[in-house]
Amino acid sequence: MLRLLGALALFGLGVVVGVLLSSGLGLLLNPTPTLSSTIILDRIQALSELTAVRYNFTGVISSEVQMPGMLAALYGQRQSLMAVGHINAGIDLNQLTPADVTLDATTLTVRLPPPRLQDCFLNEQESYVVARDTGIFARGAPNLDTDARRYAVHQFRDQALEAGILDDAQAQAQQVITELTAALNPDSTLTVNIIPTAPDPASSPLPDTCQ
Repeated sequence: MLRLLGALALFGLGVVVGVLLSSGLGLLLNPTPTLSSTIILDRIQALSELTAVRYNFTGVISSEVQMPGMLAALYGQRQSLMAVGHINAGIDLNQLTPADVTLDATTLTVRLPPPRLQDCFLNEQESYVVARDTGIFARGAPNLDTDARRYAVHQFRDQALEAGILDDAQAQAQQVITELTAALNPDSTLTVNIIPTAPDPASSPLPDTCQ
């Protein structure tokens, strides 16, 4: 029986968000004679990658093949894995339709799709086995390392969700759209009304790397 002990030490929580670079934004903000909902929709859809948020985790995962008494010394196996993982979330702005972007004389309204996890993975270059203890007569347990890595990803995923990664992705999308609108029409007093959509696990299943 394999037992995984989540001795997770959250040494660092990094959040990496997209930044509207002036050079990249210039390509998106081509001169337009009249601002319209169609133009805004087209520009917003081009910014999908800038809504990405990444949480970085580091933790130690201890795993062992559990055996009773003296058998553990003879046949048991233990391992400690230093796991470095990354959890990405964002909003796919390409899901926006013309019905989600409306513009009148004073107000721009944008209804956002729900945020969702995009990717969950270990950094294999930085993750490594700290220690391994194998009993005298123990045979190799090929699943020991594999299961420890999978367990680490699941723990990092759950911690990212608890820490609010989806809320951060939503806030990042709102900021990106607000900055885009201001850059498109800097002299306007247009009010930007962004309507978020709460994540729905039923309609937004986890990506394969996060399961």
